[in-house]
Amino acid sequence: MLLTIGITRHFQTDWNAEHLLQGRTDRPLTDEARARAKALSIPPPWDEARLIATPLSRARDTGLELAYSHMVDDMVAESFEGFAVRQIN
Repeated sequence: MLLTIGITRHFQTDWNAEHLLQGRTDRPLTDEARARAKALSIPPPWDEARLIATPLSRARDTGLELAYSHMVDDMVAESFEGFAVRQIN
């Protein structure tokens, strides 16, 4: 069985723009970052991948904007288990 993993970094927060390290400080995405992430789409075959994010809002919200409408936090996504990204609106 071959396992392929794709990794992406969260989009920009206000602290990123100021070159500040965040660690576990939970800073939200900037409005521009949300718009940029939403403008992208996940290409096949990645649109059928399971998305998992840390509980920090910047990571979760990046995934939400990329996937447009579903929760990506592994602890919250129970109601979406078994669905492909393209199946959830």
